[in-house]
Amino acid sequence: MLSKGAIWGSAGVFALGMIVFLLPWISPSGEQSRRAKFDLTMEYELPAGSNLDHYKWGYQGHDEKGEAEYTFHTVRTEDNKVFLSGEMQMSDSPSQRFACFSIQGRMQKFEVPVAGDVKQAVDWSNWVAGDGVRFRWRIH
Repeated sequence: MLSKGAIWGSAGVFALGMIVFLLPWISPSGEQSRRAKFDLTMEYELPAGSNLDHYKWGYQGHDEKGEAEYTFHTVRTEDNKVFLSGEMQMSDSPSQRFACFSIQGRMQKFEVPVAGDVKQAVDWSNWVAGDGVRFRWRIH
């Protein structure tokens, strides 16, 4: 009789331990809850003939420091200009958002002035001039 109680007791402790162990993965309070239901598209305009190997993009939201570490996969040419695009899933509630753009390691940041939670889509912003590049964004 005593051994049967010990078995049930250890099974209960094991079940409780598994619940505590799995709680971070099933709880909505982690990084998953900070993801918005929207994507951010960042578009950069450069002069035609630009060497595309020299350009990278990135994003700064919840991170303290944004890095331009991604290569561009979407490129289009129009009216003697090159347009580079980067897209990512947004996160909710950072105090500020910045698009990062790097030309041969020289970084520029462009503010995406949407604070807090993302609740709706936003059409293309106006173009913002940078050093040798223009930038615009949209949320969809």
